[in-house]
Amino acid sequence: MIQDSLTDPVTILLAYVLVLWYTALILWYILLQKQRAGYKNGNKAQSTENESDLEPPALIVIAHPDDECMFFAPTIISLRKQGRPVHILCLSTGNYNGLGAIRSRELEASCKILGVRQTDCEALDDKRFPDGPKKWNAQEVASVVAHYIKENGIRIVITFDSGGVSEHPNHVSCYDGVRHLADTGKLDTNIKAYSLQSISLWRKYSGCLDVIVSSTSGHSFLAVGSPSDVWTAQTAMNEHTSQLVWFRKLYIVFSRYMYFNTLDRINA
Repeated sequence: MIQDSLTDPVTILLAYVLVLWYTALILWYILLQKQRAGYKNGNKAQSTENESDLEPPALIVIAHPDDECMFFAPTIISLRKQGRPVHILCLSTGNYNGLGAIRSRELEASCKILGVRQTDCEALDDKRFPDGPKKWNAQEVASVVAHYIKENGIRIVITFDSGGVSEHPNHVSCYDGVRHLADTGKLDTNIKAYSLQSISLWRKYSGCLDVIVSSTSGHSFLAVGSPSDVWTAQTAMNEHTSQLVWFRKLYIVFSRYMYFNTLDRINA
C-alpha cells in the first residue's frame, strides 16, 4: 500500500511542488537577508555593478497610471529603503476610456503608499502621447525625458525594456525614448539607464516561485520584495480602483513583478 502511494503520479507531482515551494522560500529568504545587509553596508540593493552606478535621485519612466505598482514596485520600494528619492514620470494620464483625471489622482495615491512624494510624481496630459495601441515617437519621448532629467538632477533612469513586459506599444515607446537618449549620447556619463526585464508568460505568473530563475538569470540589478513589500505593492494597486477588474486582482497575487524586479543596463 505504501509502495503504491509513493509511485502514484499525484503524490509525485505534489512532492515536486513542495520541493519547488521550499526551494523558492529558502532562496527568497537568503536574497532578502543579502539585500538587507546591503542596505546596512550602504550598498545599492543587489547590484552586480559598481555601487556608484545606483545613486539618487532615480527616475522611473512609465506609460500609464498603475504601471508604477504593477511592474516597478520592488525597485521603487528598494530604492526608497536606501533613502533614495524616487521620481515617477508617467507619459500619459491613461485617458483611453476618458478616465484620465481619475487615473491621475489614483497615481498620486499609489505613489504616496510607495513612498514617492506627490511633487515627484507627474502624469503628462500630452497629445503626443495618447493612451492607446499605437507607439509614440521615440524622439519626442526622449525630449520629454531629457528635460525632466535636467530639471530634477536625475542620476539614474529606469523604464521598460524592448518587450515592454506585456508588449504594450506605449510601454515599448518608453524604452525607445530612453534608448534613443543613450544611443545619441544625450545622457551624461554620470547618468545610468536601466530597463526592466520582460520574461516569459509562465514566469510572469509564477509569483514568488520565480525567485528560482531570477536569482540565477543574468541581470545588472535585482530588487527583492519582502512579504510586507509585496503587501505594500498590492495596497498601492488597490488605489487604482478604476482599473481593478477581476484579472488585475489575480495579477497582483500571482505576478512575479509584485515580488521581484530584474533590471538590465542600457548601454550606448
